[in-house]
Amino acid sequence: MFKSIIVLLALVAAVAVASSGVPTVTNCSPGNVIFTNLNYTWWPNNVQPGAKLYIKFSGDLTQTASALPIHLVAALDGLPIINKVINICPFLQGGLTCPVAPGPITHQMDWYIPQLPLPGSIVFTVTLRDQTAAELVCINIALNI
Repeated sequence: MFKSIIVLLALVAAVAVASSGVPTVTNCSPGNVIFTNLNYTWWPNNVQPGAKLYIKFSGDLTQTASALPIHLVAALDGLPIINKVINICPFLQGGLTCPVAPGPITHQMDWYIPQLPLPGSIVFTVTLRDQTAAELVCINIALNI
């Protein structure tokens, strides 16, 4: 369950909707100086319900982060389906623990794409902040399922 939220962190928010399950991913962080050099990849390229989406992201954290609240917003065809804030420190994987020291970070995760009752456009916005509420990274994702 939480893997889905972390994955959304590596993606997310309001962009043009992709077609045929191919995500449109953008960085929505304005002039971010706390988490720099953000790179992300995902596979498969054509996301399908009932399958896993794999995401790998990397970048450089420029200061220690002792808390990592994620604000996750998702909408299906414009209707809100998720709007929550979660501290991800207890769920970090791959050797990452809080506090996270400055330096390079690489993290890979997977997310199960659930079967939806009807096809639609999903738009995600995930914003990761530090303990002072400073934005570390914001990523947008849009796709048709």
